[in-house]
Amino acid sequence: KGLRLTVTVEPELPPISSGVGLLEQLMENLVSNAIKYTPAGEVDVRFAAEGPGVVRITVRDTGIGIPEADQGKLFQEFYRASNARQTTTEGTGLGLSIAREYAQAHGGYIEVIDSEDRGACLRVVLPLKLSEARRAY
Repeated sequence: KGLRLTVTVEPELPPISSGVGLLEQLMENLVSNAIKYTPAGEVDVRFAAEGPGVVRITVRDTGIGIPEADQGKLFQEFYRASNARQTTTEGTGLGLSIAREYAQAHGGYIEVIDSEDRGACLRVVLPLKLSEARRAY
């Protein structure tokens, strides 16, 4: 597609203990969505400390954005934003709901922090260590 993909990791950021591939699947869903809905431009992924024992992952793109009216439903199963449905018939509406499940299974959360007309920006906040109770996920 000719997109520019940048990944930035804050220096000396400790590794995230994500258990059974949760982080890999979470990132695959977020980055593939960003690429799918960005016809031209860039996708930027950043990993940074959010505070002691917490990491912030931001995925920002210059794609079609997410209409404000759709943002509250974005993480529901089978939900696709109105402009996403108009852009492509591909997609089940499961990617972001799965990403939310993985973030929650890790003890974190995911949210839309900036969107509409400027691309989309999603933020994931996760603890660096996965608790023993959550490792079974």
